[in-house]
Amino acid sequence: LGQVSRVCESIGGALGRKNAFHSVILRSTMLPGSMRGLVQPALEKSSAKQAERDFGLAIFPEFLREGSAIRDYREAGTVIIGVSDARTESMLREINKGVPGQIHVTDLETAEAVKYANNAWHAAKIVFANEVGAFCKAHDIDSHKVMEVVCADRRLNISTAYMRPGFAYGGSCLPKDLRAVGYRARQRDLSLPMLNALSDSNEALIESVADTVMQAGNRRIGMIGLSFKGGTDDLRESPALALAARLFGKGYYLRIFDANVNY
Repeated sequence: LGQVSRVCESIGGALGRKNAFHSVILRSTMLPGSMRGLVQPALEKSSAKQAERDFGLAIFPEFLREGSAIRDYREAGTVIIGVSDARTESMLREINKGVPGQIHVTDLETAEAVKYANNAWHAAKIVFANEVGAFCKAHDIDSHKVMEVVCADRRLNISTAYMRPGFAYGGSCLPKDLRAVGYRARQRDLSLPMLNALSDSNEALIESVADTVMQAGNRRIGMIGLSFKGGTDDLRESPALALAARLFGKGYYLRIFDANVNY
């Protein structure tokens, strides 16, 4: 971020000599909080002006691949603008008027985080496909055919399904099938660190939620929902049930309501 800071100081020096409103728009990939914690203070200090009042500030993350950057810009699937003033927002909307992707206007921090979420997701897809490839190769299966069928499902697989942060997974399928894949991988001496880590991450989330509840300081806990999925009475490997067991084991008094569970 040293380079960003130096550039902002230079821009701020020019802003200090300009009377008209000016918008400073960054495309650099920076961790959340960089715009507020580094960029804005550097501009304000070097210009002796105030963001949003005297100059505009925005982050406009780029989603461009090497070798196809111009096409990726012109054919963007989505456009995200993190902005704190209306004039800069209007300018960026005008710049992106001909871009086919939907424009999402957010606060600065959300836009910063989206870039990292995108790249982490791209990396996760590559690693997932390669681990599936290794698993298939060990069974003399064409992994390209497998992934072609997986990607053909646009309702659950290549979709927004399961893509909202929430609680842990459970039920009769996902935990069992992941364990089966891990067991077979060990039999074939395969290293599948991403797939094997999924259950560990899931378990860590349950522990994290339990810790959050206990840190609240209340001994009487109300829980709404116990089954692994709303609208069902299936308690098999339910993360809510696992959470309840942890809290009960720590001496918490629980009252649980689930209209679908009747045992």
